[in-house]
Order: sequence, then structure tokens, then C-alpha cells
Amino acid sequence: MTQRRELQTLLDAAPVGARQWRVIICCFLVVMLDGFDTAAIGFIAPDIRAHWQLGASELAPLFGAGLLGLTAGALLCGPLSDRFGRKRVIEFCVALFGLFSLLSAFSPDLETLVILRFLTGLGLGGAMPNTITMTSEYLPARRRGALVTLMFCGFTLGSALGGVVSAQLVAQIGWHGILALGGVLPLLLAAALLAVLPESPRWQIRRRLPQAVIAKTVGAITGERYEQTHFWLDEPATALKAASASCSLAASCPLR
Repeated sequence: MTQRRELQTLLDAAPVGARQWRVIICCFLVVMLDGFDTAAIGFIAPDIRAHWQLGASELAPLFGAGLLGLTAGALLCGPLSDRFGRKRVIEFCVALFGLFSLLSAFSPDLETLVILRFLTGLGLGGAMPNTITMTSEYLPARRRGALVTLMFCGFTLGSALGGVVSAQLVAQIGWHGILALGGVLPLLLAAALLAVLPESPRWQIRRRLPQAVIAKTVGAITGERYEQTHFWLDEPATALKAASASCSLAASCPLR
């Protein structure tokens, strides 16, 4: 006989295990690199200005393009993750902001850099809300707030590292080198995520993936085997996703 098991009830009854910590760490690293890029562009701005002999006001489009891209990415990638999965969209966004940050290092002029910073912002903005959603969907309700907050501390750490690294290395490797570093690291992380980041079981249920696939994902979380089990959801994701997006946009405001 097929048993019906509600996903959140199973998560709430189980301790936070290795699979959930893997998701938290992966998402922590994503937002850390997000924060690194956010801070680094502000620290290297004086060198960019000196390189092209720009006035202070001429850098405004550079910062505005990043903000615009971040906002657009946050708005666009939520629906995309509902369709294609949290895992795929997070990996795509990390690769996207890594690629365009790397290309930014070779910008021949300010106009090109502005365009590339907009495209970098798309990836940055798309990654942040989805890391919150992914982490939230893996956790028991009693630990969700604390552990999502812990995960997003990666953004603050990354911002601090971006400032320290930029201040220490910009004289040696220039602003081109800082942007290249901020591009290579996300590309390496995106490759690692392909192997280690699992998909959200909540998304799998909503997309009506085969129950055997869902059972494997849930079993990796709880440590149990589920045979002839039908998984279902008792709570809508709409409020969770909306809260995630709002939290991410608020936390990402320092982008300049």
C-alpha cells in the first residue's frame, strides 16, 4: 500500500543532517562571492577612474548598471527557478556573474565595463534570492530562521573579504586583476556546485517528478528509505518565495 508523507512534517521531525549542512555551505559560498563582488567594485573604483582619466560623476553609470542588473536578476530568476529548479538556476547565476566579472577585467572602455557590470548584476541578483529559497526549503521550521540567517552571513563575510583583498592587492594586480579574481572564483564554484548541490525536494514535488526521485532526495535528508511513498506539501511556497526575495533585495542594497 502506498503511504502519503507530507514533506515539511518529515523535515520537522528529523535533525539537521549532513545533506542540509551541505546545502547551507554551498549557498553560504555563493552569497560570499556575491558579497565579494559587491564590495570590490567600490574599492577599485578610484583605480578605474584614474585608468581612464574620468571625472567622479562619470562613474555613476557603472554603479547604476550593477544595481539595475541586480534588481532585474532578482525579479527574473525567481520564476525561472520555479520552472527549471533551484539547483540549475543557482548554478547558472553563479556561472553568469563569474563569466561577466571575468570579462569585465578586459574591458577596453567604460561603456563596455558598464554593460558587463549590468550582466554581472543579473547573475548576482538571481543567485541571492534562490540561495535563500533553497536553504529554506531544506530546513525544519524550528531552525529555519537561524540557519538561513547564518547562511546569509556569507554575504557580510564576502563583503569584508572583498574590501580587504581589494585594498591589499589592487596596487599589485590592478583593478583588472581584482575583477578577474572575482570572476574565476565563481566559475570554479559553479563547477563544484554541479557535483555537490542537490535539488530542492519541495521543487521536485511541485513539478511532479517521479516519486522515486523525490524519495531519494528526501531519504538523503532524513536517513530513511521510502518505498511506495507518495510525498505531498501542506503549505504554499508563495509566501516563502516572496519573503526570500524581499530579504535578498534588502540585504543586497550596498551594491554600488
